[in-house]
Amino acid sequence: MVKSCIDAGEDKAMCTCLADGLEKNLDAKTFSTVAKAMAQGDDKGGEIIEKLPADQQGKIMGAMMSTGMQCAFGG
Repeated sequence: MVKSCIDAGEDKAMCTCLADGLEKNLDAKTFSTVAKAMAQGDDKGGEIIEKLPADQQGKIMGAMMSTGMQCAFGG
């Protein structure tokens, strides 16, 4: 997940923070799905997430927003 994030142009510290935060906030299966989606890039990764049930999508989006804010503002 960190490599995919860095390859997308993000800073290594930010990518590491995001990966660690998502791993803490998501169950192992959902985290694995997110990691695989990120490795596929924006378009294919988005398709993977969109195929998940709405409740899982909600958990992922909530965790991404929360973790992103924490990482961006010194989490």
